[in-house]
Amino acid sequence: ELLFLAPLKPWQVVLSKLVAVTWRGAQWLLAIMPLFALPILLGGVQGSDFVRLALVVANTLFWSAATSLWASARSKGVFEALVVTGLLQSALVFAPLLVDLGICGFAFSKFKAYASLISPIYTLSVSFSTGSSRFWPSFGAVHASAWIALALTVRTTARLVRQNPVGERTR
Repeated sequence: ELLFLAPLKPWQVVLSKLVAVTWRGAQWLLAIMPLFALPILLGGVQGSDFVRLALVVANTLFWSAATSLWASARSKGVFEALVVTGLLQSALVFAPLLVDLGICGFAFSKFKAYASLISPIYTLSVSFSTGSSRFWPSFGAVHASAWIALALTVRTTARLVRQNPVGERTR
């Protein structure tokens, strides 16, 4: 509520919250990446596999932060935000996989990814398969869904600012 008194635009508020939320995760990511690179030094793992893994982990961090910000912007309290975030992220991860499994009749040998492209789990799974042409479309779809979540967060924040503008302070 105090943030709405500052002369900030909604996108500035969302961007600052995004940086604050992802900062600790980015630090952990930078700390753990040398451990992920050890198999390259030991042999058997190519550098391109390491780069794909690093990209997937960073993209999943961005997606997670964006979807949690959207859930938080739509919630009234902390507990509600946690529950909504958990439900939203679970639905966005597993529902597309279930849709594609339903399309193929739950026959894993006939599985084709259509809706699964927006699932971070699918992106992680195709990042390890060599010669997969589905990695970049899935990576882009997950990244685009994160930007959509951020745009929805900015829209929700703008609506909250309009409901309680700076000039109408409550006493």
